[in-house]
Amino acid sequence: MVYFGIGYGLFALSFFLPTIVKGLAATFNTQFSLFETGVIVAVPFACGAIAMVLWTRHSDHTGERIWHVVLPMLLAAVSIPVALYMNSPFATMAVISLTAIGIFCALPVFWYLPSIFLSGAGAAVGIAVVNTLGASSGLLAGYLTGWLLDFTGDSRIAMWIVGGFLLISVITVLLLRKSLRAADIHRGSAVSATSPARQDS
Repeated sequence: MVYFGIGYGLFALSFFLPTIVKGLAATFNTQFSLFETGVIVAVPFACGAIAMVLWTRHSDHTGERIWHVVLPMLLAAVSIPVALYMNSPFATMAVISLTAIGIFCALPVFWYLPSIFLSGAGAAVGIAVVNTLGASSGLLAGYLTGWLLDFTGDSRIAMWIVGGFLLISVITVLLLRKSLRAADIHRGSAVSATSPARQDS
């Protein structure tokens, strides 16, 4: 469920950001060439890529994973529907860049969480199931977001749905927080118990 929400946000942003930019041109009575549209669309992903490297390094440095997944997902969940209520194209794209940052920062750290629950032979199967169910969000994101855009003629409702799925992911991680911490502590204890004893010189 967590990966489904992250994937839904990522696919919706990837597929429909050019459409959103086109809608901004109509809303604010401006014109973007094809090249300008491409540059505008690239900015949120560039911001997300840079933030992802810094955020994952911080997660590794502190050893904290749960809030490193929750906080960026919450940022994405709030920012993506709010973006389309901004009063200028610049402000809209700035907030959408926050959405991309949230999704890109949560995605790599998320993959630490399944490994807390899963180990041994079950890990390969479990992670494959997580990946398959999560990737299926691409199908729903494409069809549902596109249908809402066609049906309403407005991107706002579709983006509220995206924010809703991300918020469900946030709630799911928070509900699993105690179990994740307990499993992580147990796994750490098991690793310590099986590691060879240090010999002091």
